[in-house]
Amino acid sequence: MSILSVIVYNLTILPRLKNLKRLLPEAQIYPTGSRYVCDPPVMNTDIDFGVYSTDKTIKERIIKLGYKDTTNNEPAYHFQNEGYEFTAFRKRSVNLILTHSKKFIDRHMVATHICKRKNVRDKLNRVFIHEAVRGTYNTGYIENVDFSSNQELDTETRELLMKFTSPYSEALIQVYKAQYGL
Repeated sequence: MSILSVIVYNLTILPRLKNLKRLLPEAQIYPTGSRYVCDPPVMNTDIDFGVYSTDKTIKERIIKLGYKDTTNNEPAYHFQNEGYEFTAFRKRSVNLILTHSKKFIDRHMVATHICKRKNVRDKLNRVFIHEAVRGTYNTGYIENVDFSSNQELDTETRELLMKFTSPYSEALIQVYKAQYGL
């Protein structure tokens, strides 16, 4: 990680993360998004956090903190289906992706980690990784995607994504989390 990424994290992400953890102590909160993932960080973008909580009243508390529900305003690439429900909130430059699904947050954390570890700067490739890890692309589609014009996703990454679309994907997600301490 570059010194610029460390500075940006410490000045723009970490203070908001600490504040959110203080305001929502029962929630698990993780940085995500291009400002966190990319090195050098993308500065003309929002600061994004994944939020996991089993507390069903957390939505109302987030709204009381001044966040607006923007779920219906989100671009179409935010895939939602059974087991992957989330609500998007926004307050100034901070976005929260709230879920009550352990499966969703586990897969979101893994996809974010892959993007950060591989420094995937292309947004379309980051979206692809997130959808592949969630299993919302079928195996055939992943095999037929042409990445030749973008070298950011190497063979190792493509092979890893293929594993996450296999029948053993849940176990492999847990193995990946354990391997990288997520």
